[in-house]
Amino acid sequence: MENQACGHGCTVDLPYCPVAPPLKCLKIGNTDLRRTKGSKERERKKQTTNKGLMHSRIIQIADSPIDKENFLDEDSIETGPNSLVDYTAEISEKERQLAIENLVNHWLPKGMFSLGTEPDTIVYNGGMDDWLGKEWLPKIRQAAQNLSTYNVFKSLNLYRMERLLDNALDIGTLFYISSDNYQSYAERSTAFMEYINEYPEGHVFYIGGVLDYHW
Repeated sequence: MENQACGHGCTVDLPYCPVAPPLKCLKIGNTDLRRTKGSKERERKKQTTNKGLMHSRIIQIADSPIDKENFLDEDSIETGPNSLVDYTAEISEKERQLAIENLVNHWLPKGMFSLGTEPDTIVYNGGMDDWLGKEWLPKIRQAAQNLSTYNVFKSLNLYRMERLLDNALDIGTLFYISSDNYQSYAERSTAFMEYINEYPEGHVFYIGGVLDYHW
């Protein structure tokens, strides 16, 4: 790369500068790539309040009541490059209640759950075998039939199969399956469906903390 003068007056091979850490002095053409701590924080807040693309919910659920002090919060989930979660943010109680309603009415298989009579509860209505036989397993079989020795590693074929196995409901919602907040990770929908498969029809599940998250 061509030698240029940075903001400190030193001439260096970009992007390195002997005065400041890498990227602090980087300016290529008319584009200044320097970012301050304040600008990063403003960008983070802007992304957090955007409920559109790349944002969804993490929902805590358990088979027994969850104490308020054990609700999932921003400090519960591991975030970063090796996690499913980029960062999390608290939401209002109104948004939390809306997330519970959406979970039952839109995100989970239709009719499989209903809102419970107790606050912050949902009731399992059965239907797992029907969903497995008519929805998930046919998709897996079809995806497997479309794979061959010629295309398995090409395009997005392998990724699509992995996603189908890992995220059976094909939703952005993650599930924090624990009645306390010691667990450091949330899981995709296949783990949740496997979890509820162990319970009988009519079982009541309890909802704890709900977070917004960005991936």
